[in-house]
Amino acid sequence: MTVDPMYIVTASVGVVGVVEWLKNLFPRGAQGLWTGLLPGICTGVAIFGGGDWTQIGTNALVTLAVSEMSYPILVQLPKALVDKFRKSLG
Repeated sequence: MTVDPMYIVTASVGVVGVVEWLKNLFPRGAQGLWTGLLPGICTGVAIFGGGDWTQIGTNALVTLAVSEMSYPILVQLPKALVDKFRKSLG
């Protein structure tokens, strides 16, 4: 049983994108709600990826971990750069 690294990276970027889209769709939602939904979204992505239950569980956990680690790089860093650029414009 192996985990395809490209699947994990792609799935994690997709999960972060879906969570950010949901945050923008429902901006008044509590932060805890999105944190609670993240494992479910990762599990859904892993089920879609296929495999036996062990593979699905592994993919879900790894996708969750990579999504959590990549959030600052994919969302927070670009947002900070855009905010800094806007501030420099005046």
